[in-house]
Amino acid sequence: MSRGLRKGQGVAADNAFWERISHLPHPAMTPLSAPYDLLVGGVGGTGVVTVGQIITMTAHLEGKGSSVLDFMGFAQKGGAVLSYVRLASQPIELNQVRIEAGQADAMIACDMVVASSQKALNVLQPTTRIVANLAELATADYVLYRDADMQPSKRLNMLREAVGDARFASLDANRLAEQLLGDTVFSNMMMLGFAWQQGLVPLSEPALQRALELNGVALEKNRQAFAWGRLAAVEPDYLQQHLDTMPLSANATLDDVVARNGRHLERYQNCAWAERYVTQVTKVREVETALKGGQSLSEAVAHQLYRLMAYKDEYEVARLYTQSDFLDEVKATFSGDYQLTFHLAPPLLGGRKDAQGRPVKRRFGPWVLKAMGVLAKMRGLRNTALDPFRFSADRKLDRALLANYEQLIDELVARLDGTNHATALALAKLPEEIRGFGPVREAAAEKANKRRETLLKELREGRSKTIAVEAA
Repeated sequence: MSRGLRKGQGVAADNAFWERISHLPHPAMTPLSAPYDLLVGGVGGTGVVTVGQIITMTAHLEGKGSSVLDFMGFAQKGGAVLSYVRLASQPIELNQVRIEAGQADAMIACDMVVASSQKALNVLQPTTRIVANLAELATADYVLYRDADMQPSKRLNMLREAVGDARFASLDANRLAEQLLGDTVFSNMMMLGFAWQQGLVPLSEPALQRALELNGVALEKNRQAFAWGRLAAVEPDYLQQHLDTMPLSANATLDDVVARNGRHLERYQNCAWAERYVTQVTKVREVETALKGGQSLSEAVAHQLYRLMAYKDEYEVARLYTQSDFLDEVKATFSGDYQLTFHLAPPLLGGRKDAQGRPVKRRFGPWVLKAMGVLAKMRGLRNTALDPFRFSADRKLDRALLANYEQLIDELVARLDGTNHATALALAKLPEEIRGFGPVREAAAEKANKRRETLLKELREGRSKTIAVEAA
């Protein structure tokens, strides 16, 4: 039997779905009394070029004038793509294929990095309408820098401020495409449906559907993607009913973060563990609110304390494998005759270490899932006298890091004032530098501890002058 990756199935588009689509209102279209300029920005290899081709083919089927000019980076796949699409009531009205500076009527921003580039921003005008994909696609910077930040909020604000709130709309198209259609490759077609429903593509739906047929690639899925995009523009609540629980968005509030983390910590250990987390964050939040210092310190504590309280020890790894949707995801991802193999280094079994002092992992068959199921149910023993893992170096470090951080929270709450907020923030963020496992984590913790002592000294002595720059 053949083996391989299984394609995601998404949500079935039944008769009720298409009936709902048939009753969606048709958008008001801009009459093509003058050439209409539409910029499509995205990443090569994701179907962004196809979007431009579908639009121009649709115009051709309607007997209208159309042109598309694709500007691509050095990498056609994974590189920046800007498609200059021009439409007119008849071909003779189009005397050039490039959109002039400050002349775009609309933009479909399939990728925020490309859409917020200077070349793309140059064609915008105050009356441009924009629909933007909220997905963060990895850039080359992530290969070179582990903490690379594409600043999605800043980029979206650049686009929003260029045209105003009333002319800007956004959609987390990649997330929706993966959940609803089983593959993010349909996100750009969903963006086209989203844009069309809002009147940014002044062409008829029947001609668009015919252009999809002529394209001949994944017709049914692309038709569904276009339809889901239309629904997203008109009935976003209907979409939400079909989505799985997903990670918090970049725009999640502090309340959202604390609530989500609290629920997870309850599953991780118990209600008391979750309440301990919420109590600590609340202490910091109350003091910071009283000082009217915003909530950046509270947010830092909410994220870093959660990391220290939800560390992946033996019990948590066992729980994630056996009491989560891991096995369901494996079945949904792979087809054919496959077998699970686990590479583990159980501390109770000892074993060799490599030249860098890291434990050498061993191979285990699928039978280990039964042992994990038992171990996951024993997580109530965590950090008690009956915990068989409590003497390992990793678990000792886990307990020490959490204890030190909670002591730090108490000191921050006691000392926080209007002059040392930046110092307190730098201290609260220190755990984010502690990553990895074994010797890697130990070295990172030692480095963070040295930094902690320096910052604590400045906090206690009231010298926060140099910290503002370092914490920014």
